[in-house]
Amino acid sequence: MGLEIQGSYIYFIRKPAILTHVTYPSRNVSEPLKGSRQTNQRAELTAILRAIDIAPRHRDVTIITDSRYAIDCVTVWFINWRRNNWMTRDNKPVENKDLVESILVKIEERNELRVKTVFVWVKGHNKDHGNEEADKLAVNGAQRGVSAKAEALEIAQDVPDEVFEEDF
Repeated sequence: MGLEIQGSYIYFIRKPAILTHVTYPSRNVSEPLKGSRQTNQRAELTAILRAIDIAPRHRDVTIITDSRYAIDCVTVWFINWRRNNWMTRDNKPVENKDLVESILVKIEERNELRVKTVFVWVKGHNKDHGNEEADKLAVNGAQRGVSAKAEALEIAQDVPDEVFEEDF
């Protein structure tokens, strides 16, 4: 999966969407962000994790994103976070530590195989075709998440109150 260019796989990511190939839309990933913590930062990091998960382990991969936050988390900031037992400069726990650690494990596995994981930043909303297509996928995934939540709430409203009052 992915857009193969000179032996590397290129992934444009945006929130929880991954545009793996413009020409072959069936290879793209568009899904709602899972979990109760729904933030842009978690979505961007989740997209990186998913891209690394689906990239062939034996091939170099380039991940293109408009999220400097996500890139800095897994290329720069983690060094001090690890040194400080995952605490920030302000002595607060690092946000999204679970995702950052998961990404770092995947990158370290790839490093052991002598495979590169490269991150490239592109300016968002700047007519970059790959980024715009990934943004469309992200919107689609987010809309599906909202629809699923609304459907679950509607179903829950139809459950009689007595069901919730019973002891289990």
